[in-house]
Amino acid sequence: MATKIVTLTLTLGVVILLLSLPGGVKPVHCISSGDMESMLSALRARGYNLFSNAIATSDLQLDLLCTHSNSNSNDNASNDNDDYFFTIFAPTDSALFALDMTQTAPFFTDTLRLHVVPKRLSFSQLQRLSSANLRTLLPSRDLHVTTRHLSPPPPPPRNHHNRRRRVVVVSVDEIEVVFPGVYYGRYVAVHGLNGILTLRGPPQYSSSSPVRSVLPQRTNICSNSNRTAPPPPQQPPQDFCGYSPANSPSYLGVSPGLAPTIQSPESENTASPSPSIGNYGQDDQDHQLGELYGPLDGEILEPSHVSGSELLFFESRT
Repeated sequence: MATKIVTLTLTLGVVILLLSLPGGVKPVHCISSGDMESMLSALRARGYNLFSNAIATSDLQLDLLCTHSNSNSNDNASNDNDDYFFTIFAPTDSALFALDMTQTAPFFTDTLRLHVVPKRLSFSQLQRLSSANLRTLLPSRDLHVTTRHLSPPPPPPRNHHNRRRRVVVVSVDEIEVVFPGVYYGRYVAVHGLNGILTLRGPPQYSSSSPVRSVLPQRTNICSNSNRTAPPPPQQPPQDFCGYSPANSPSYLGVSPGLAPTIQSPESENTASPSPSIGNYGQDDQDHQLGELYGPLDGEILEPSHVSGSELLFFESRT
């Protein structure tokens, strides 16, 4: 028993001596490998599988784990104990997958660093931040945390005596925290987001590169569509009298069908004149045809064969 008391006394003395030294023991700006494995397992169990794999396979793991390089870098850290802990905001798998498919590896790693705050904050501590900026592992970017209050639903009739609590919604860069307390460790706190924190903000345009407006182009398109289309070319009137404009036989004075028009090479571009039908009227023509060939029940067809001055006519009778 006496030996144990002496050993315990010596141990406490050594610890007090080390803490009293100017360059004594300091808390490390990292987490152990055991805490890292526990955190990654909790992320996978809560549905943040891709973020867990991204931490394990990227340089972010080297930023969080206790290695020789980052342990030595803690000598220049501040004396605030909160700076030696982490708060991690986990993005959704779908948003992280889309980022991995469209961006380069350095951009992807910088986006992961944007989700880590070098300060351990529980969800209750985040709810007490009405509007605050938190620095991240990415030196050029901070996160803006906002809160808003929602009225809770009315309690059931049996529990009307219970006091209702107001719901406080926490948003990080306008992305809501929907899964608070995914993992709580001694040095790290993890909260799940409803999206992903992005490095790209609203585009900034300078005077040297003005924004091109598409409104005049749309106006020109509409003005062109309102113009009156040119009228279609007029077709020459067609003769529907049933007779050919070619020369008719002299003994009838009419042409029973359409005769082909033969043009000479010298007059290819000159239209052949169409002779008049004659002084015969429609009734006289029908009368002459009736006297020669009898009453016709059908219509006069084109000649199928021409031999000399004879014309063969085909007639249809019912």
